[in-house]
Amino acid sequence: MDLIADGIYLSSCHEAEDFGLLETQSIKSIVSIGHGFTAQFADKGIKYHLIPIEDDANENALDHFDDAVAFITETVAANEKVLVHCMAGVSRSPTFVAAYLMKSKGLTAPDAVDLIRAARDIVGPNEGFLTQLDIYQKMGNKVNQDSADYRRFLLSQAAYEQQQLGTLTKLKMTADPSKQALPQKTRYLRCKMCRRQLLAQDSIIPHEIGAGQSVFQYRKRDNAIQMISQTVNTAVGSKCSSYCTEPMEWMTEVGDGYLEGKIVCPNEKCGAKLGAFSWSGIACPCGTWVAPAFTINKQKVDVVGLL
Repeated sequence: MDLIADGIYLSSCHEAEDFGLLETQSIKSIVSIGHGFTAQFADKGIKYHLIPIEDDANENALDHFDDAVAFITETVAANEKVLVHCMAGVSRSPTFVAAYLMKSKGLTAPDAVDLIRAARDIVGPNEGFLTQLDIYQKMGNKVNQDSADYRRFLLSQAAYEQQQLGTLTKLKMTADPSKQALPQKTRYLRCKMCRRQLLAQDSIIPHEIGAGQSVFQYRKRDNAIQMISQTVNTAVGSKCSSYCTEPMEWMTEVGDGYLEGKIVCPNEKCGAKLGAFSWSGIACPCGTWVAPAFTINKQKVDVVGLL
């Protein structure tokens, strides 16, 4: 068990199961990260925050950061000690302590990990968790579901699941704008043939111009989700002939689990081909390989308002 900062301890699961040690160290709050952990000593006055995730680069730790950081922050504010542990105290638990340090002390992700490693030299979050800490930092150390980086992350997870596991349980399709009332000043794309609303501006995902590789993808050699750090808005990029978008509810072939296919206007009386999608990726004329890709040809749509 190692003291990191602010009364925050880091350990393996063994120390967390030793009530005598917890009592000696006056630890009354525990963050347990992993499957199978329970609130073992809750009846003895210890508060728990359980996070059931694996130590896997493709695991979504990011969506658990805010709640875990809030739990740790509340404990520290009460001048109490908190133990954060996983199985070995090497990857998962240091990741969550790093998220706390980033938010509470304004540290960068690398600096937070270095501070933890100085107190516990076996620390080594997996590559996917390091990427997620970087995303957390870009969002201002708070999960922002409207962030382009966050949305790319969710797509990268869905792409891994589709290509490696053949399923799409993690895919979240964006709501069809034609079935909801959009704010009056919303800019959106509509089919040039029939003028059917297709998607709002915030469903267009920017990518890095001329990166030469995918902006968000999993790497086959180690199955780790990877994201290119520098991004620019290509909504008006002259070299990009298509808009890269989120998967929309009306893209029926995407929802049906096809690996690639056409994107057509959902208006049954129109059916114009608008673009294409591929979970493996599509090359943009700007030089970037985007994966997964859901592309709408700019010549097939009108922009209502300026993008």
